[in-house]
Formats: sequence, structure tokens, C-alpha cells
Amino acid sequence: MQCDRCLNLLPAHVDGELSRAETAEVEAHLVGCAACQAELDALAAQDVALDGAFAPRRAAAEGVATAALERIATLAPAQAAPPAVRQPRFWLGPVKLFAAAAAGFLLAVLILRPGTPPPAPVVIAPPTTHPAARPPATAPAPIATLALATGAIEVCYSGDADWRPLATGGAVPADTRVRTGAKVRCEFKTPDGSEIRLNELTEVHLRTPRTFDLSAGRAWSTVAKAPEPFRVQVAAAVLTAMGTQFDVQADPRKTVLTVLEGAVAVRAAQQEQTVRAGHRVEWVGDSLGTAQRVYNLVEATRWVNELLVLKGNDNPELAARVNDLMAQLGQAKMEHLAEQEIRSLGFHCAGPLGEYVRSDRSAEPGAHERRISAARILADVATTASIPDLISLLADADGDVRYHAARGLHRLTNQEQARPEAWRTKPPAQMASEYRAMHDWWMKNRDRYPGASKEIPTLHTPLPVPSKR
Repeated sequence: MQCDRCLNLLPAHVDGELSRAETAEVEAHLVGCAACQAELDALAAQDVALDGAFAPRRAAAEGVATAALERIATLAPAQAAPPAVRQPRFWLGPVKLFAAAAAGFLLAVLILRPGTPPPAPVVIAPPTTHPAARPPATAPAPIATLALATGAIEVCYSGDADWRPLATGGAVPADTRVRTGAKVRCEFKTPDGSEIRLNELTEVHLRTPRTFDLSAGRAWSTVAKAPEPFRVQVAAAVLTAMGTQFDVQADPRKTVLTVLEGAVAVRAAQQEQTVRAGHRVEWVGDSLGTAQRVYNLVEATRWVNELLVLKGNDNPELAARVNDLMAQLGQAKMEHLAEQEIRSLGFHCAGPLGEYVRSDRSAEPGAHERRISAARILADVATTASIPDLISLLADADGDVRYHAARGLHRLTNQEQARPEAWRTKPPAQMASEYRAMHDWWMKNRDRYPGASKEIPTLHTPLPVPSKR
């Protein structure tokens, strides 16, 4: 064997992909060729390094995937079909190519994008040989605490020229600069309950618990309501939020603000505008653009998924993102598949359809008919695992949605209060006592339905529910 051929086969040899004959031929050549053996050693070392580098990403992906699959698992019927005819639990099994590709893309957006970081917090402690790694003893009360970090976080205290490591759980005083390195993200909590998350390669100046400057990189803020405004200085603009959730990115070319909840006022030079939830605005220098609608906030802010995974699969924010993913899958099915094709999926499509009907996505202009169709299909294909979802839809503002939810519940439970006719025709306020009756029935009987969620999801605009006497 010539060296050229051996070198071409070495990558496959490291991966164990050669035939027995090729393996024997390569190994025989390596015995007498130091150069090829050295190349093999280098490839093997590189393989180990790459495997270690991607292990955290795989683990983080598994964390989010577990949350999604646990949500999907609740949709399985209590009485499964015989093994010979049982369909896969994951509802995409029988779907057509387009829907499978769309759903696969949406899952990839959430859990498989490049740069997905480690699955567990990295506790970074300052070196014991560096006693100055702590703030001075005379430092004022802390304005933030490092809650989570995926690597080493550095701080520079007021009046100090040196950057020093900060331990997870460590507090920072006012007027402290913080920076993250490559592939390092973190979350700070402030005394008022606000959160500040930093993406990789980000530098901020934490001035007070509700004021910071973003010099470079990307930051996410979940702002607790308080009398004092929450302000961020970035580029040539000042952002002001009273109680909201937003993401801001600063790079040399432009600055981008994305608002997920509430509203943020942006002031640059003589310009000022309010950016509301579901919108983003870009600016270069002090020239503000026009706010644009963002149709996929989960994808637009995917970098925070890593930090949510660190908090565990039962984290409410992670659950909300998984639910939005399910709603996107339901929306894709309603927009791109014929009704009969959706029905052919049976109970596998119930979860995504329920999330879609409950979500703001089904309230978009032009989506009303799709929303009603989704509710109708859900009523027909739902199993007992979807009872909590159907009960939640009894509180919907649309009479047709309430009618189909009641129809599905009556089919599954035969409860008198679920008789569908009145749910469509009577004003919502007149059905509050019936809603309470279904709610109480579920609280008493939910243990009889293994696999179903124990709690009833909450709608954005529920019916007024009378208190018990």
C-alpha cells in the first residue's frame, strides 16, 4: 500500500468504517511507516477532542428534547392499540414529507442549532492563589448575583483596571463591568427579581440594579415591575422598560431590539418610538428604523435555550417555549395539509392542534377559519389525554371553539355539563358555573386518566369563574 492511499483511508479507519480487508491492509502499512502512524495519532487525538466538544451540545439538546417529548407523551391514549397495528407515539410518524420536514426544521431550531451549550451550570470559582478576585471589603451592597454560567465569567470592579473571574453565586457591586468569552453564557439576578442574561462575547457595565450599558454582544432582560424604570444604554440609544422582556444585540454594523413581552421605549437623538411585544427594530448610529413583526420569537432568541435547559425541564419558561413549538407544528399542519391528511394522523395531532388553538398564532389576521377547523378536528380525534386541553378551551372567547371543545369532552366523558349546544349560543359569562363544574370534575377524577396532564392549561382571556360558596 502506498502512503497516499493509506492517508486517504485513515479517517474512515478512525471511524471504524473500513472493511476487514482494508483494515488489515492499513494496519500492515502502519507497522512500517512512521509518517502515516503519526498522522493516525493526530487524527485519533482530534476525534477525541471533537467528541468532547460536541458532548455538551448533545446533552443540552437532549434536555430540551426531553421536555418536548414529555409534552408529546401526554398525548398518547390511555388504551393503546395492539402492538401489531400501533402507530409510533411521536405524531409525525405517518405525516407526509412536507409536514415532516417543517416539523423537523422547527425542532432543529430549538435544540440543534450550532452553538448549543452545556447542559449543566459550570460553577466557576476564583483561583485560590488570587485573593484579589473578590470585591473589596468596603464594596457597597450588591446589585446583582451570578445565577448561572456555562464557563468563566470575568468582572472588572469600579476603580480597578484588572479583569478577574467571578464565582457562580458571586455578587457584584454597582458600577461593575462584566464580560463573557467564546461559548460562554450567563444569567444575573437582581434584588428586585429582574434577570439579565448575557450571550457569548458580550460586555456590559452594570451600573445599578435597573441600569446597564451594553458595549458589545447580546443581552436579554426580564424586567420585574417596579416604580423605577429599567434602562439600557446601547450604541446611541436608550431603552426604557417598566416591566417587560426583551433581547438586544449590538455589533459594529447595527443594533437590534426584539421585544417578547410588554413594550420598550427606544430613544435615539431626536427620535423616539415604542416597540411592542412580537416586534423588533433595528438602527445604525442614531437612525431608528421602523418596527417589524417577528413571527417566530423562539427562533429569534434561540441562544437563551441553553440557560433554560440548565434550570431543568420543569422550568416554566422552557415549558412555554416547548408549547410554542407545538403550536408552530399545529399551525404548519393547518396551513399546509388537507383536513383529511391531518385527520389521518389520529390522536398524534391532538397536542399540536390544541396548542395552536390556544396560542396567539391562531388569532392572527386571516386565521379564524383555520382556528375553527383545528378545534373541530381536535374534538374528533382527541383521546382522554387531551381532556385538560379541551376543558381549557371551554373558556375561549369564540363560541365555535367552545362548542367543539364541549363536543369533544362530551364524547370522552359523557358529563352532562359538557353538552355542546349551550356552549355555542350562550354568552360566556352564563357558562361560568358549567366551566367550574367541569374543572372540579377533572380535579376529582384526573388520577383515573394516566398520561394526561394533571393541570388545566390557562388561556389568555379565560371566562370569569365564580368562587365556590
